[in-house]
Amino acid sequence: MKRIILLSLVIPTFNNTRAASALPYHLIRGMGNDATFEIFSFNINKIDEGDILKVEQELNVKIHVLQQPKWMVWMFKFHLSFLRLFLNFPYLAYCNLTKETINKINSLHPDVIWIYGEEISGLAKKFKNQSVVVTMPDCTSLYYYRLLGKSFATIRIIDVVRYLIVYLKYLRLERYSYLTAKANHVHVKYHFVGQVDTDFFKEHVGNANAVFLRHPLYAHQPKDFTFHMPIRLLIAGQYNIYMKKDADILIAELLKNSEELKRDYVITFLGKGWEPLVEKLHTLGYKVELIRFAPVYIDELQRHDIQITPISVGTGTKGKVLDAVSNGLLVIGTEAALENIALRDGESCIIYKDVDMLISILKDIPRNIQKYEVMAEIGYKEIIVNHDHEKVAHNLFKN
Repeated sequence: MKRIILLSLVIPTFNNTRAASALPYHLIRGMGNDATFEIFSFNINKIDEGDILKVEQELNVKIHVLQQPKWMVWMFKFHLSFLRLFLNFPYLAYCNLTKETINKINSLHPDVIWIYGEEISGLAKKFKNQSVVVTMPDCTSLYYYRLLGKSFATIRIIDVVRYLIVYLKYLRLERYSYLTAKANHVHVKYHFVGQVDTDFFKEHVGNANAVFLRHPLYAHQPKDFTFHMPIRLLIAGQYNIYMKKDADILIAELLKNSEELKRDYVITFLGKGWEPLVEKLHTLGYKVELIRFAPVYIDELQRHDIQITPISVGTGTKGKVLDAVSNGLLVIGTEAALENIALRDGESCIIYKDVDMLISILKDIPRNIQKYEVMAEIGYKEIIVNHDHEKVAHNLFKN
């Protein structure tokens, strides 16, 4: 049985809570009885003591809460966050370990030191001759590199400057973390949930041991794959830079084709910021609903048949796409939405190249509904096998 020490920015939680905190939770669960875990966390997702105790009981782990540097706390308390611009690295990279904490970790004689969060990847250098796994899980420099290549994101000079500054901070951090660990003879495996993320990281840091593993599933359950009539469409996520451009294009085409489509579809938006688009669709006769927050996310998902995911830019694996497919929905999305997910275009999902293709598909679905029901079922089966949390966890920690 492996003894694993987790150093994490977040307290792991079943669902993402104020940060991407669900991934380590489900990887720990995936190891089952093949490993024991002890967690040292900076708790940037601000989980209270009662909920920390609950996580300890659910995962059978011990959690130690680490303190962020005092200057970091004061910086936000006194509204001085603009000072981050003058730091060489992203500010969370300055979270450090005391000698007491390092000695305590070493005294536990771990088989693996597991670091979760790119910003603290530089902590690997503290553990000379140790086996270290760093779950990034995305390559953040790749995200800003992609963003700088998008015309909709670079209209204003101030945005270009901001993205460039952050891009360079993460690029420096990734190189620094790799080179300092190598100089201290630390055996590090870098873990990503995106293939391009992995390749981009290896390209600019050197000959790193970096691996891409499928993103594990969280909560999921089967459903009846028979579509409702009218068909229930879901668009999940926030109306922000990740989705705004492609969502705007989609809504404009839905408005143009309202006479053909509004009889066949009911549309639900699940997330914040969609009010203006909901109003436009409603005005032209669509049955449309806005849900800002779903208390039981899976139950809400399973009220629908199809999820459209118009993501414009991103990296890694899109969790809401995984959630939808693993709970029985057919996903229709952009290439950015479906990258790194073990589905096959045209067989278990649909990747649309442009909005004209998407509108044609929406017109075809009511005429050939069984074809798309079968596609949803195939997608569900493929995801359950290829994104199994036990399989991913054991691949991550194997020698």
